Amino acid sequence: MLDHLSRRLVFTLPFALFGLLSSLPAQAIEPYLGINAAALRYELPNDTKDLRPYAVHVRTGIEFNEFLGLEGRLGTGISSDRRSRNGVREKVQTEWLAAAFVKLSIPVNQGMGRPYLLGGHTHTQQRITRDQPLLIGSVRERRREDLHGLSFGGGADFMLSEAVALNMEYVRYTDGGRSRIHSLALGLRTAF
Repeated sequence: MLDHLSRRLVFTLPFALFGLLSSLPAQAIEPYLGINAAALRYELPNDTKDLRPYAVHVRTGIEFNEFLGLEGRLGTGISSDRRSRNGVREKVQTEWLAAAFVKLSIPVNQGMGRPYLLGGHTHTQQRITRDQPLLIGSVRERRREDLHGLSFGGGADFMLSEAVALNMEYVRYTDGGRSRIHSLALGLRTAF
């Protein structure tokens, strides 16, 4: 059900946004670029230990007015986390992350900053290394796992100057049946 809803949203959202955005004045468009460091938390099914690797991602977007924007992200893992389950040691690291969001901002205080909500879709790939100990040595297995799904979150941009802002946010990147990825991130963004 959720996968069907995800596909429907991916195909209908661009048309709905195009209709909405075509009515906005061209002079309101403000592009931006940012970079965030993120502490990730993987919730894995049938497992009590969450994995907590770190990642970095670049975000770029366009704010059409003070309420509505579009944002894209590309990221990669900068660390891994390990766990041991049933005698098997596993190491998980984010290979890459790509996401597209609709950004709804709430202008609270002019010049101070703006809280915002995000909704969209994420595709990410994890590299998983498993070491199975044997009597002599061990067997190593490497594989990649793709995760994708609806994503949502929220955060705030705190203005440091006219063009530079400090960014803090929480995003739930994937909400699929196999696992969930949560992110708490801190970064900078600049308007150009």
